[in-house]
Amino acid sequence: MQPDFAHRPAARRHSFELMRDDVLEATLAWYQDAADRRGLGWYLERPGRARAPRRLSVEHAIDDLAGDRLRSTADWLEDADSLAMLTTDRALRQAEQLLRGELTPRTRRLDPFRAGRYEVLVTAADAVALAIAFPTAGLSQSGAVTVLEGYFDESSMQAALDRLAQLGVTVVGVVRKGEATTR
Repeated sequence: MQPDFAHRPAARRHSFELMRDDVLEATLAWYQDAADRRGLGWYLERPGRARAPRRLSVEHAIDDLAGDRLRSTADWLEDADSLAMLTTDRALRQAEQLLRGELTPRTRRLDPFRAGRYEVLVTAADAVALAIAFPTAGLSQSGAVTVLEGYFDESSMQAALDRLAQLGVTVVGVVRKGEATTR
């Protein structure tokens, strides 16, 4: 088993140096610039390499916000900053996997996931945190259950479930909209 990486804050905000045995292996940096919204995301750079920093595909919501042209600059920057904080752990994990030459394989499903509109039912959720974490999804609440509604493909559903786990909420169900449920 390979040793774990140590994380040390780098000079830029939301940036980390990934160290192994006191040797700098890479820098993971968050980039956000309202004038260059398409560039939003986490980037991995290896010292001494001529290659440009590699943009990591950490979270579907980052791509959504990168493509957003409707939010005001102030709102966009605030949302980008929130996404950086919400996705830091996942970005560090993915960067370490890339440095080790391994990525966690996706578990295989017995039934294939079909893209479409879904409701994700959660408990122990803070509505404000959910609204920040899922800016394009619909939210409603009934008693102790909060319903997150939106369009998901397989990767965006996995990303949403990972983000919900990071927020510490309990997912009690995922229902495809328009399908009848039976007991």
